[in-house]
Amino acid sequence: METPEPKLPDTNTESNFPLPFESLVVIIMSVLVSYFPLVIVLGATMDPETAEPDMTLVKVLLAVGEMVLLALPVFYLLRRKLSLPLNLRLNPVPGNIVWLSVPVSLCMIVLIDEVDRLVR
Repeated sequence: METPEPKLPDTNTESNFPLPFESLVVIIMSVLVSYFPLVIVLGATMDPETAEPDMTLVKVLLAVGEMVLLALPVFYLLRRKLSLPLNLRLNPVPGNIVWLSVPVSLCMIVLIDEVDRLVR
């Protein structure tokens, strides 16, 4: 006699995740909305003689573009009343991993700084 398999909670339901096509459209729209204005503004403000953009403007536009890149998917998930941590895979990080990443980060900073000095 066969024993029935235990039922696992189904997290792959339509109520938890958006459709794949909808996800693709949201990602493409967020990329277009975040970087298309960057190209337009840079093209309009670039000096025609030197063809050099204003680097301060570039940095500001890239920062705004990155915020919009994240904001549109979050807005979409909130509007559809979908779970942000589940869809964006925001899982908690154990405390010991956070503390172990500090010395690794400091070592990487020193290493990259030394490589930068060697290259220059």
